[in-house]
Amino acid sequence: MNGTDCRQCNCSYEVHKHVVHEYTVVKKSVVNVNQQHKIDNEQDAIDQINDVLQQTKQINQELTDEINTIQEISAKFAYILIEHSTTVSFFLKY
Repeated sequence: MNGTDCRQCNCSYEVHKHVVHEYTVVKKSVVNVNQQHKIDNEQDAIDQINDVLQQTKQINQELTDEINTIQEISAKFAYILIEHSTTVSFFLKY
């Protein structure tokens, strides 16, 4: 028996080997920290873009409302000027 023979059956290791270890499969989830940072940064950027977009829409709506109010008041003011102006009524006759 030399160093290349099996201790259980005295066969050469070249002919056969006894299994002395049992393996079990263990599933693990491994997270790459660098990739997770990239994903987090991209998600933060997307959130910031969405916030800016929402703020822009709100400002646009406020300015549209303000334009409509200015146009309505200007029209009322023009009507009052025409009704109470003596110069306009003088020119309207001719």
